[in-house]
Amino acid sequence: MSGIRERSTFSGALVVVLCALAPGLLVGAQPLVEALQAAIPYIPAKGDRVPVWSNGAFLKVQADESAQPEILAVGPGGRTLSSFTLSVPGAQVVRIRGLSRDPAGTTAVSGFSVSDDGRVAAFIAFVSSTRSDLRVIRTEPYHARSVAMWPDGTLWTIGNVSRHSDRKDADPTGGTLRHYDSSGRLLSSYFPESSLDDSLRAMVGFIVASPDRVGWISHGDPSANAPRRGGYVEIERDGNPTLYPLPPLSGDAGAVLYGMGMLEDGSVYVSAVGPDEKQTLYSLDRTTRSWNAVNILGLNGPLTAAFLHGGSGTVLAISAQNFKAVRLFEPAPAR
Repeated sequence: MSGIRERSTFSGALVVVLCALAPGLLVGAQPLVEALQAAIPYIPAKGDRVPVWSNGAFLKVQADESAQPEILAVGPGGRTLSSFTLSVPGAQVVRIRGLSRDPAGTTAVSGFSVSDDGRVAAFIAFVSSTRSDLRVIRTEPYHARSVAMWPDGTLWTIGNVSRHSDRKDADPTGGTLRHYDSSGRLLSSYFPESSLDDSLRAMVGFIVASPDRVGWISHGDPSANAPRRGGYVEIERDGNPTLYPLPPLSGDAGAVLYGMGMLEDGSVYVSAVGPDEKQTLYSLDRTTRSWNAVNILGLNGPLTAAFLHGGSGTVLAISAQNFKAVRLFEPAPAR
């Protein structure tokens, strides 16, 4: 039986951080201002999984790749909202890949476990807000790398089919974008890996959700002189996908997407960094099918290596290399 053990300890070392943007952008998109919420202390550690801002909580992992990794939900100001450890039967090591949270406080987790004899098994798991209910669903050979929850408790995932599986259904034609109900039953599947213009799209990108839609962005191979294939895919409640182009990205090594967030009204934002570490935040204009650069008002100079951890309600969470916290931003009031 899978186990979950609540921790009563609180962490004061977590902070929400600012986004690094290029200064002086002339943009038509609505600018951002800092929200009236306390930053969340956060100092990245080498090898740690990048935390996710999801439904008012900053989700982070401690002791990843151990028998019982710990998952914390931290609110503005660094207050710990919940903390639990996740164990999988027979697993010597559990690796967490994706985290998301619904408005009721249920946490969804994706990852894989490794047994004593070296067997790998991918899973998705649902942990209730009271930590009294845990459901672990084996998804091998499909490995969900990123996840996003809808308010109804269903889960969207992006992942790939393991080529090393010894199962007969290790089929690369399986969908990379999948939708599961809260019991782990597969509801729908999109974009077989064999149909992608770059197979790395299943492993390089981000997935986010608002109450009425889900969005997935990916650019494939990020190496030097490689064309940035891929794009942004959006699926509304009717289940029909709409495709949009990528924001501007050069073909230089180091030019990559650096996080994504979606607000409750469906506004979607993407952070992109160039090889010179110049940062630009973009928002999608669905009417023109284009991405517009966004300013953050009130910043003293540019930030570097800024990561967009996600969106929740009207707030985006952004961290930057020259800040030891994550800061919260929201669209500036219309004039």
